[in-house]
Amino acid sequence: MENIYKTTRARLNEQGMVLVIVMLFLLITSLLALSLLNGSLLETKMSSYYQDKVRAFYLAEDYLAQYEQEILAGREVAGAKIIDAGVCGATFYQITANAKHNAVVSKLQSTFVKVDDTAHCDPKLNVMPGRQSFLVVE
Repeated sequence: MENIYKTTRARLNEQGMVLVIVMLFLLITSLLALSLLNGSLLETKMSSYYQDKVRAFYLAEDYLAQYEQEILAGREVAGAKIIDAGVCGATFYQITANAKHNAVVSKLQSTFVKVDDTAHCDPKLNVMPGRQSFLVVE
């Protein structure tokens, strides 16, 4: 009887050891899987943020182009302010456009020149109409 008891106890010890090893293996495997999943989620978030930033930039660029067209048409634009109107035949504007895409904001500024009649200007004005500079504001 004592021999059976020792054999049963030895088997239980072996089974317990196998169970502990299997549990450790499963723990390590799940930690590795969690680590990989966490890294891929971070990559996905970064990629998504970058794509949203690019879309917000292009939206702001579209708004900037619309504001410039409205200035050329002679309409008032809320995002534009006159920088210098004292140059003969030209008006300089600073235009600011904001765009938001999925909570990512992009803000752009440009300096825009509207050239009117320069025939009476002395000396002749040597500036091209349109966008003169462009700035991405963070």
